[in-house]
Amino acid sequence: MKNENWFLFADAREDEGLSHEEAVELLRNKGVSDKEIEEITKKYESWARNTAHEIE
Repeated sequence: MKNENWFLFADAREDEGLSHEEAVELLRNKGVSDKEIEEITKKYESWARNTAHEIE
């Protein structure tokens, strides 16, 4: 997984306010494989849960 693609997804979700589906479509339009997209979304979901837990 390329870090730049993870940051692209995370920025789309956090900074641009895109939905999960919209952020996935953004990655697909950039030519990112479905396998890499799956890895990115899993990592993002884990990061989001951990971040939310730290804020509480």
